[in-house]
Amino acid sequence: MPQRAPRRTQFSSCDACRQSRVGCDAIAGSDEASEPNGTCSRCKRRNQKCTFHWLNQVRSSRSKTAGRQSRRQNVPVSSNANPASGDDAITTLASAETVRSTPISETTSPTARPDPLAELTMQEMLDMPSSHWPRTIYDNAFDLVFGSWMGKFGCPFLLEEAGTSGEHVSILHICSRLDEAMAGSGSSHAGNMEKEGEARCQIEEALDHTITAFVARWLPLTTYGHREVNFEYSLIVQTFWRRARRHMLRLINKPSYRSMMALFLFSVTPIPAGISEDEEMDGLSGQVCVHAGLQQIQALRASQRSLQYNGSKDYPSQQSRTTNSSIGTLTFLTYESIAYWAALTFDVSSSLTLNCRPLLSSGLFGYVSEVPWKLIQTASKHFQGTDAGRQGETVTFINDESANEIIANASAWKLLTWKLTSVFKEAIREGHDEAEVIKIHARFVDATKHFEEIYQRPLEACQRRIQFVKQETKLRWYALMLHYNLCILLLIDVVKASDRFDLLDDMQKIITEAEGAVMNMLEFGLNNTFTITMEAKSTQNGRSGYTEETCRIEASIISIDPYPHHVVASVHLLKKAIGRDLALGKICQGTYSNLQKILQRSLEELPKNSKSVQSAAKRFRRLASGNAAIDQQDPYTNF
Repeated sequence: MPQRAPRRTQFSSCDACRQSRVGCDAIAGSDEASEPNGTCSRCKRRNQKCTFHWLNQVRSSRSKTAGRQSRRQNVPVSSNANPASGDDAITTLASAETVRSTPISETTSPTARPDPLAELTMQEMLDMPSSHWPRTIYDNAFDLVFGSWMGKFGCPFLLEEAGTSGEHVSILHICSRLDEAMAGSGSSHAGNMEKEGEARCQIEEALDHTITAFVARWLPLTTYGHREVNFEYSLIVQTFWRRARRHMLRLINKPSYRSMMALFLFSVTPIPAGISEDEEMDGLSGQVCVHAGLQQIQALRASQRSLQYNGSKDYPSQQSRTTNSSIGTLTFLTYESIAYWAALTFDVSSSLTLNCRPLLSSGLFGYVSEVPWKLIQTASKHFQGTDAGRQGETVTFINDESANEIIANASAWKLLTWKLTSVFKEAIREGHDEAEVIKIHARFVDATKHFEEIYQRPLEACQRRIQFVKQETKLRWYALMLHYNLCILLLIDVVKASDRFDLLDDMQKIITEAEGAVMNMLEFGLNNTFTITMEAKSTQNGRSGYTEETCRIEASIISIDPYPHHVVASVHLLKKAIGRDLALGKICQGTYSNLQKILQRSLEELPKNSKSVQSAAKRFRRLASGNAAIDQQDPYTNF
């Protein structure tokens, strides 16, 4: 039998562009009939030979090894692809070869496999009618909630601070301004400035890819997602995620505020469905990205000139760095405080949800004396003296402005309760003295009582007027109430898992109210919609042929929730709670069925291209099919 010829691969970019991970226009200037080998403009400008080569026939062959066959799929790319409509363009993109993320040793190889979106470059993808959908969705989902936590009412560092930006702050804008202020503060050598400029461009590109990967889960919700077309959106979501993860290694070695934020964003980007376990282990995990971002802000804030060294890398002595004149010193310090508060939020969240020690703040021993937690308590006292804090019983004053002020202030105290919960988990996990466990548990109970005393009435006033405020205010209120009460359920879960039921004696009311609040928030998120409108731009290159129209996303608040993993955790804990109540006769079978439907609908509303969401939904359906018998066997039913 004659031996098969080796499989040939049609690359859509030259080696130089592919290695630099930039768009290559060689294919646009190449004509198969007259000019089989095009030259990209980038190679022309650099007076170097372009390695782009057009294959007259692209053959797809079956891999000889079963391992490679199971880990990637080869789909030939048509050489005549010239879509004339939006659906055709997206179908061409879907038919492009989807490959797994390359190992670290292959990321800089000139023979690396082509990017699946090389036929339609990232810029061309974003030039579709929903061209600005990544930033638009990011601004209206993640930044809408996270930005209120960074504003003057949510960030305790900004209490009575002059020059603050307002009640909502864009963390990306803050990070960009900080990087601008620090640029040029080092060496003024032409070569160094050129390298710094190239590094800034790479960081900005990586940040764009990270944002796109973060919001790609909502792509099926766009106008085009509702059309009946044969298209696997999961292919695009996987490609965006792989692209973003390839940039994380670069960002780890390029400390900046934007690098920090990109690492944080990628850490909360869901792993797309269809990504194998082997591929997950081939690259960086979300937890590693969080820790890398926290280490970066520590280095950026310290800027120490003392000697640094280890056995793997040379650390040259740092020059004294001063900010340039782009922003004033006071504004720089304010922006730096906001960035630190953002990093602290991720630090507390990761230590709570991942059962790891915090990196930016102290653990069980030392957190009491730290400035941020003292400032939160000071801000709480200050809130009591404001109109929003004093008039919680009156509903006539509640509007969007006052509601957002109440929500932001309460969000700061919510982070303190998250910190106390993570410290309590540390005390249980590491087997500290009983006195320390009792002490931190008492502090958590006191914190919940303080929340009820100071913030409960104003938040109830917001709830009574919640249907009369903007959708942005509804989303922030929903996120606050869900996250705060979820924190209580997480602590209860730790107590039960460690068989410390003696600690629940004085928490009966707190537990009941928290379970009811989380269930109510899930139902609120299901019954209230959120709309994102994007004005589309018509393209001029003739390749897509789009006309100007509006792209809309209209879905439930749960669907737009930028923290779907908290919804998954809430459903998991409430599933145990309603099973326990049914076993103890506290609720009837009909009530149990209705509550279970709410939990199931909550999972169904989450983005379906998330691997963790799909796993949670399958687990829930498996438990539900076994009826309540499984829930009655829960070890926590004795409570």
